[in-house]
Amino acid sequence: GEGGGGRLTSPPMRVHLLHSSVPLASQRAALEQSTAGGPRKVVLATSIAETSITIPDASIVIDAGRTRVSAWDAASRVSALRTELASADAAAQRAGRVGRVGPGTVYRLYSRAAAARRAAAAEPEIVRSSLDGLFLQAEEMAAGGSAAALLAATPDPPPAAAVALAGRRLLALGAVRSAASPPAEGCDEEGLLPEAASREQGYSSGRGSTGLTALGALLASLPVEPDVGRMLLLGCLLGEEPLAASLAAVLATPRALALAALVPRDASSYSSSSWAASSAASSDASDLILAAAAVAGRGGAAASLAAAAGAAGLSAELALARAVRLDLRRRLRRHGFAPLRRVAPRHEAFES
Repeated sequence: GEGGGGRLTSPPMRVHLLHSSVPLASQRAALEQSTAGGPRKVVLATSIAETSITIPDASIVIDAGRTRVSAWDAASRVSALRTELASADAAAQRAGRVGRVGPGTVYRLYSRAAAARRAAAAEPEIVRSSLDGLFLQAEEMAAGGSAAALLAATPDPPPAAAVALAGRRLLALGAVRSAASPPAEGCDEEGLLPEAASREQGYSSGRGSTGLTALGALLASLPVEPDVGRMLLLGCLLGEEPLAASLAAVLATPRALALAALVPRDASSYSSSSWAASSAASSDASDLILAAAAVAGRGGAAASLAAAAGAAGLSAELALARAVRLDLRRRLRRHGFAPLRRVAPRHEAFES
C-alpha cells in the first residue's frame, strides 16, 4: 500500500533462513505457527525444505527453479558446489510445501522452456560424486572379493567406466594391490611407492585389484579423498603436518577456497601470506595456501578472520574447515603421526 508522502510500504515481516548450517533454535523458529495479526512470515530456504518438514502456515511457495548440488570436479580433484536446474521431482516437492493444511499458491520463476529442459529426477549422489573414497570402502568391505561387483550391486550403481577409473587411480596411488602387477623394485610388498603405469595396466587387463595395501587401509580411515589423504601423510613425513592438515581441510570443505580473500596480504600481519605469494606456482595454488592460512589462524589473527568471515557470510565454511582440520590432526596422532618439532618453524601461522 501507500504510506505518507506517497512512498510504497510493505507490511511488517519476519524473515527466517532455513538451511543446513542454521542453528537448531533458528530452524524451529522458522517452523513455528505465526500469531494471528502478527507480522508476515517469510522463510528463505534451500532444498532442505523440499522434504521431511512441514511449515504449517505456509500459503505461498516461490520456486526459483534452481538447486545447489555437490559434484566431483575431475579437473580440480575436489568436490564443488554447482548451481543447476532443479528436477521435475524437486519442483513437485517444493509445490507440496503448501496445500497440506490449507489452500496455497505456487509461483515458479522460470519459463516453460526451462521446465522442459530439466531432468525428471536428480542424479543419485553416487553418480555425481568421486568414487575413489567409495571404492576404498568397498574394497575394505569386499574382504578379498570384487569392489567393482559390490558397487554394481547397489540400488543406484555408478557407471562401470567411473568405477574402473577410480580403481586405476587408487592403484596409481598405491592404495590397492594389483593381481597383475607385483611391487616395483625398491618398494615393499605393500606397494607404498607404486609404479603407476604398470599398476594401471594391471587393472585394465581385467584382473583388477586384490585388496587394500597398508597405505590404502590408512587412507580409508581418513575423512578426505584418497589423493588428499596421501598428500596429508606425505606432509607429515616431511615434517609439515600442521600445513598439510590445513590444506587438506580446505580441499575437503565446499567453498572454503573463498576464505583466501579474507587473509591479509601483508606479511607483517600474517606470516604465511608472503610465503604463499612468492612460492605458489599459480593463483589457484596461492588461494589454496591463503585459505589454509585462514583455517589455521590463531590469536588475534583468528579473531579478525572470524569477524571477516562473518561479514562475508563464510562463518559456516570457516567453522567446518577448522573442525575438519582438528579431526584430521587427532586421527593422525591416533595413527602415530606425531608432529615433528622444529627450533624455528618455517610457517608459523600453521603451527597452532
